[in-house]
Amino acid sequence: MEVSVLAGLVGTIIAVITSIISLAYWLGRKFARIDMRLKQLEREFDARLQQLEERFDMRLKQLEREFSVGFQQLERRIDSLASFTRSTYTLLIDFMTMKGTIHKRGESFLDQRG
Repeated sequence: MEVSVLAGLVGTIIAVITSIISLAYWLGRKFARIDMRLKQLEREFDARLQQLEERFDMRLKQLEREFSVGFQQLERRIDSLASFTRSTYTLLIDFMTMKGTIHKRGESFLDQRG
């Protein structure tokens, strides 16, 4: 009887070990597929991120160029307005001096400040 009990125990152990090995193999294949899929997703994510970075860099450079052009236009307009203001100021002083509203000493003082 001991042999039959021992044979039954060995059969059960072999069945359990076979099940464990089968499960480990199946899980290994599943994890390998999951790992492959994660690597594929990582590559796709990296590629998409690279595209976004390139688009961002291009857009940033475009905005920098547009800002530079706009700033230059603004500087020219400010310079033009300043020149116009100085010309108007000088013309007003000359006119007021001609009309006698301002004396020559006052004109030279005002010309120094303008």
